[in-house]
Amino acid sequence: LGNKDAGVRLNAPNNIVGGTNPGEANVLSGNTLGLVIQGSDANNNQVIGNYVGTSLAGTGAIANSDHGIFVGDGTGNIIGPKNVISGNAIFGVLLIDNAHGNQVKGNYIGVGADGASPIPNQQGVHILGGQDNTVGGAIAGEGNVISGNTFNGILVYGNPGAESTNNRIIGNLIGTNRTGTSAVPNSSGVSIAQNT
Repeated sequence: LGNKDAGVRLNAPNNIVGGTNPGEANVLSGNTLGLVIQGSDANNNQVIGNYVGTSLAGTGAIANSDHGIFVGDGTGNIIGPKNVISGNAIFGVLLIDNAHGNQVKGNYIGVGADGASPIPNQQGVHILGGQDNTVGGAIAGEGNVISGNTFNGILVYGNPGAESTNNRIIGNLIGTNRTGTSAVPNSSGVSIAQNT
């Protein structure tokens, strides 16, 4: 029963989508795009505890036909913690068009709510022309589980004039379950490339 475009679209600052208390999670599934944060004013938003591309239980895919979460041109946005971003037809999370200073932390990307069962996105996290973004974190609970995706767990890619620079990938479990004790492989874990 999806929307034709996005489940939620933000071009405004300082909003919270979701939450970790019972009943606060949104299901952003079956749309073209699950959640879009885009525009010069789309800054300092937080996306917490939602199911993006899955059922409410986080046990099966209800794919967004493009991407789960799309961030373009925004800064200071935080994706996480505790989102399940899985089952999307293309990217789980896409940071694009000079998206800078954003953080993706504490999520399950490509696996279900159990942190182990694969519910693949085509690509887990894709940074395209983004700068100074962080995927994961050094503090306990900030690392993502990025596993089970069809192609790359994380793809950082730049084009001339739209370089992807100074991004950080830290503290994640990439290709394992949430405890790091068994394999839930992506095709490739992390790929970094520049189109010259």
